[in-house]
Amino acid sequence: MSTIDTSHAAQGSVTPLFVTSRAGGVQETTVMLDPSREFRRDSLASRLVAALVNPLAKNPAAAAPHGRLVVVGSSDFASDRYAQNSPDNLAFVQNAVDWLAQDEALIAIRSKNRAPPPLVFTSGTMRDAVKYGNVIGVPVLLMVAGALRLWRRRQITRETYRPPAGEATPAAA
Repeated sequence: MSTIDTSHAAQGSVTPLFVTSRAGGVQETTVMLDPSREFRRDSLASRLVAALVNPLAKNPAAAAPHGRLVVVGSSDFASDRYAQNSPDNLAFVQNAVDWLAQDEALIAIRSKNRAPPPLVFTSGTMRDAVKYGNVIGVPVLLMVAGALRLWRRRQITRETYRPPAGEATPAAA
């Protein structure tokens, strides 16, 4: 992702969207992430990688400027390769398109966190009971249900056949 230079932009025309932490470095080639790799530390700084640009009117008495622009340091974040690993990139692209089309109605819906809320337990014992109940208890419950069904079927097969009360038995000739 490339850094966006906003040093020549008019004051107030650029709104930062994504800014790296103060530990954001610069790498000019493809990077292989390896835990044992030593990264350069001489170029660490906060960097702007995505911004909204609103053009300002040249004349303050003129009507408000029209048009919107989203600038991102690289188009790779919206490619299939990155969207599969980080669906948030795809949501960002969709929200940017909606904002550019001046249709913000879908942005609030799409930006909601769809992750289920975490389960809250009153104690560690309760959490462990639920965990082991799911891991061990559910299979045991299924085995008990299967054993009861098998036992009931065996009981039924041992009974002698008796026709229902409403049916007549065939007469002996």
